[in-house]
Amino acid sequence: MRKKFFILLKIGISFSLIYLVITRIDGVEVLSTLRSVHPGILLLAFLIFVVAHYLNTFKWQILLKVLSISEDMGKLFELHLIGIFYTMFLPGGQLTGEAVKAYRTKNHLGQTEKIVASILVDRVTGLFPFLVLGVVGASFSSALLHTEGRGGIFVVFWISIVVLSLAGILFHKSFLPMVSRLQKLAARLNTPRFIRGTIHKVLEVISAYAGKSSALLAGLLFGFLFQILNILVVYFLAYSIGTPISIFDIMWVYSLVSVILILPVSIMGLGQREVSFIFLLGLVGVSGVVATSLSVLIFIFALALGVLGGIIEGYHWWIRDRVPPVKNV
Repeated sequence: MRKKFFILLKIGISFSLIYLVITRIDGVEVLSTLRSVHPGILLLAFLIFVVAHYLNTFKWQILLKVLSISEDMGKLFELHLIGIFYTMFLPGGQLTGEAVKAYRTKNHLGQTEKIVASILVDRVTGLFPFLVLGVVGASFSSALLHTEGRGGIFVVFWISIVVLSLAGILFHKSFLPMVSRLQKLAARLNTPRFIRGTIHKVLEVISAYAGKSSALLAGLLFGFLFQILNILVVYFLAYSIGTPISIFDIMWVYSLVSVILILPVSIMGLGQREVSFIFLLGLVGVSGVVATSLSVLIFIFALALGVLGGIIEGYHWWIRDRVPPVKNV
């Protein structure tokens, strides 16, 4: 009953936000803008988008390998696409997608705790570069210089960076004995099971990667590369609809929108993504029509990978159904 309530709440939020966009933005102009997209630049942006996700899978492979789990890139990329499919089509957004990705990977490779640890570290090593690039973009944005909300944007970025940096210090091998003591302490805490379980998982992640600085640095490097490519995707999309936007503005806007979309308050990010783009790009003088068009194009790109992941998942289910069970003799 509780799950149904939250699903209905997310549907309601998505519809409310979409209604807000529809009533404020001229849909005919948005369609006209989308029709004017330059096909060559659009294709280039999509190819960069695919390459970015492939490189992000390579980062995940590195994080798995350091935990003594080996798998070829093709299979991991399949699992990555399947995760995007569930992110797009199940309530809960990115959190649900990562949970299903962990479950499907566990079924394939086993070693549940290590799989979960690798996915969580993969997310953190992607989020930290986004925040850093966001600060860089906001610092060099000439359009943001005279915006009233500039101070608040910097506060959000810097608080997030400081928190993640402090958390990153815990991965140093010198903190491993302290992590072990915290694990024992957490097991004795008289708290709800969910809180106890969450604390246990976080400490397991720290324990798994403590002292593995080379893998974490590689993860951060590929995290920066992934986010830079995503920023280039948005830059080229803006260029494809005939409205070039400063790369620095795209850096901080896309970073904030990505952080906002982590919050599972809508279905597939619908409405949530559009309103975020309209508000943030509006701060630097970009029209609501252009912001909505960009949001729609980014959604279509993600949807394309999600549909591909769904086809792969459907194929695997079909194969499993066709293979007869092994009979014991």
